[in-house]
Amino acid sequence: MNTHGPFSWLVRESQERPPLSILFGWPYFCISQAILLINLFYCVPFGRTLGNFFETILLTICGVILDALSSNSFSYNIQTLRLNGFSDWYVFGSMIINWVNGQTASVVVFRYIAGPDEIVKLFDISSYTIMTIAQVFMNLTCTEILFYFAHRYLHENWPSLHLMHHCCLRTTGSSNLIFHPLDLMIEFGGPGMILFFNHYIFWNQNVITLLVSYLYVQIHYTLNHNEWISTYHKSHHSQLDAAYAVYLKIRGQPEKDKLRKLIKRPAKSE
Repeated sequence: MNTHGPFSWLVRESQERPPLSILFGWPYFCISQAILLINLFYCVPFGRTLGNFFETILLTICGVILDALSSNSFSYNIQTLRLNGFSDWYVFGSMIINWVNGQTASVVVFRYIAGPDEIVKLFDISSYTIMTIAQVFMNLTCTEILFYFAHRYLHENWPSLHLMHHCCLRTTGSSNLIFHPLDLMIEFGGPGMILFFNHYIFWNQNVITLLVSYLYVQIHYTLNHNEWISTYHKSHHSQLDAAYAVYLKIRGQPEKDKLRKLIKRPAKSE
């Protein structure tokens, strides 16, 4: 097991007190959500310079470091990743690719499809008609169905690809980036594409519908990977309980989940 790499300084024994344990719980939760919202509502739509680009990188790095220093869960996940054959550099490289892909999607939605004027309308109650609400509901229903089947497929047919993400036995903010890039494309490619498909084919390019749907998916997924909040998805990571959906606890067949037998867990935990 390779124990050297860019995360070595963030790995510690389970009984050690995290350096920034005072931030554990709601303080880090608030910070992580603030980082997400600053990125989506300021850096992405309004940032057009190289300096703004580095601002988004700095925000992400700060989020990961605070995650690692406020809790031992990040350290535990890195040790699990190493035990399962994933080097720090491999994980680090995957996180960068996933961040770039996610940032690109946000730029397309917030800057090129929506733009600042449409983003401002998000805060105008008159933007929300019954039709808009119905469209958002249909979008989220579609994303839930597509995510469920993609997620189930990975567990039952391609567990080796999904293994990296599930080495995050303890969900933290950084878990959102720890995927094999192809895994992330399979799980979120369908839900992402259906939002664009519906936007152009069915919803008459209603930008508010697209923005609200995209924001809900983004924010809800970050909440699902926050260790301070108890969610179905958090239990899915720790117990591998075949709950493959995001918004609802819809279970598949645990006996068909090949990932449960594949993952190696550290001998000791907190």
